[in-house]
Amino acid sequence: SGSLHTAILAAAEGSNTRITVIQSDGKVVADTEENPEVMDNHKNRPEIFRALSGISSSIIRYSDTLKIDMLYYAVPIFEEDSKIGSVLRVAMSYNEMRTTYAAIALYVIIGSIVFIVLSIFLIVYIDRKIEKPLIELSEEASAYSDLQFESSRNFISPSIEIQDLAASLRSMVKLLKDQFNNLNLQKQELQAVLDSMDNAILVLDSHGEIIKTNPAAMKLFHAVKEDDLLGKYYMQAAVSKDLNTILEKLIREANLPVSNISKQLEMEIDSRSYQVYISVVKSDPDRTLLI
Repeated sequence: SGSLHTAILAAAEGSNTRITVIQSDGKVVADTEENPEVMDNHKNRPEIFRALSGISSSIIRYSDTLKIDMLYYAVPIFEEDSKIGSVLRVAMSYNEMRTTYAAIALYVIIGSIVFIVLSIFLIVYIDRKIEKPLIELSEEASAYSDLQFESSRNFISPSIEIQDLAASLRSMVKLLKDQFNNLNLQKQELQAVLDSMDNAILVLDSHGEIIKTNPAAMKLFHAVKEDDLLGKYYMQAAVSKDLNTILEKLIREANLPVSNISKQLEMEIDSRSYQVYISVVKSDPDRTLLI
């Protein structure tokens, strides 16, 4: 009995928990708060009664010994022959337990608030430092797709990957800009050559519409301005059965190779005879013919 009392005292030390050991006949043999000799028989206590039936149970009720509400939890202790030899009951002040639960709930609430605040700061950080530069980079890329190559944005991002992406994009745009400038220069040079030629030039698309001409052709076909020829079909500019036959074949024949495709004929315009040369300068699908 003395060793049992010492054991339950050691187990309850520092926990504000009352431990009681009750025999199967209801007699208290050890208790951490009271002398078992002066304690009533516990056999009819609700939690002890259920434990002696082999069922662990808990209950909140008034303690006649401590004069406060207590939370009791009782478990049966089985002997070697599977009979219940005694019951171990643990009790704690109900008010103290509620205080403990309230403290835990307070810690949980404070922890949740701290987590939410930190999450908000993290979201704002990601938005300002990562997502915002990506959105600006996307907007600049959209401007480039509209051939707007000038940009004054200054990307500031902690992400090296985003900085590298922005640098690569601008390097690519610089190359595209140089290529467009070269194409425009070549276009201007070609137009200057066409404008200075004495020969009349007509360029037809795959449908036979005139897409380019020169001043000599405008003069030949009595066009006041370039728009008088552009967008019209070739037969509206020059009426010739032989020319129409050749052009129809070159326009409609499938899989026509560019190499070695050229035709020559003689036609009359305004009582004057002209040598006409026809060449395919671009193959399918957007076939282009030069007259």
